[in-house]
Amino acid sequence: MQQNTIDVVSSIFRGKRSYAYRKAVSLFKRFFDELDDMNKKYMLHALEIALEKWDPSPLYHFLSFKERESVLQGIEYKLVDVPFKTYPGSSLIVLPRPSKNVDVFRDFLGRQDYEVNTREVHPPSIQDVSDLLYYSLSSPGAFTSGVLRRPFTSFLGQPVIETYLYTALDGELYRKLSHYLPHAHSLEVIKEDDLLKEFYLATLDGFFEESYVIFIFTVRYNEIFTNHYHRAYRIALLEAGSALSTFLRVVAALGLKARVSLDFIDRHICRHLELDCYSEFPYALVSIFRA
Repeated sequence: MQQNTIDVVSSIFRGKRSYAYRKAVSLFKRFFDELDDMNKKYMLHALEIALEKWDPSPLYHFLSFKERESVLQGIEYKLVDVPFKTYPGSSLIVLPRPSKNVDVFRDFLGRQDYEVNTREVHPPSIQDVSDLLYYSLSSPGAFTSGVLRRPFTSFLGQPVIETYLYTALDGELYRKLSHYLPHAHSLEVIKEDDLLKEFYLATLDGFFEESYVIFIFTVRYNEIFTNHYHRAYRIALLEAGSALSTFLRVVAALGLKARVSLDFIDRHICRHLELDCYSEFPYALVSIFRA
């Protein structure tokens, strides 16, 4: 019965030049055996319409849906754990313990009271940097029940958002480009150099040339693409927006001011972080000041 049905469909569609006809036949042969009883009924109904109206589009759309469904099932249930990113061999700076009297959960409602609008600003302290990183980006206890705990909403529960700092503060953070370890609340020093001019050239914003602390947010897109290729960019945008929104909320709660740049020349930033701007790329630069 099954072979006769295939032969009938093949004979009807044979010689037809349109892509829809040829695709309908190939998909029909490929997926008919894998259908359950209910979907076979839907298949036969779509086939009846195709034969009656001499239009294979209902059959084609049904089969295309089944093809997409099978591909998604094969991908989504083979998730790969994403490890924390580190720079082996780099020196480590342990940040101060976070302050306990910080109200980071105050009413925010999307106001931009973090935005700096005057040049009369002062450098933040190392304690400010520590509090800001801890309350917005740290992951104490790291994984709980297989899900990464972060202060911001994470749609993946995996460490795909990375934070880098360039600091020009006096002391051990002077002219340091470093990588934040959220599970250890520490900084890995990547290089030591005067990079403020580079940030100005990347943004053409004078605030970044006069900054004391600049945060660079990146997304490890390749890790998202590996597990969720069919909606990777969507997830990357959601993760990035959630992290940046929480960060700015904590900036306001700490009484700090920030200058945000989403429009910058990627290669200026990627070159110093040794990124390829694809598998991991920067999406935001934030300069922090004490008002």
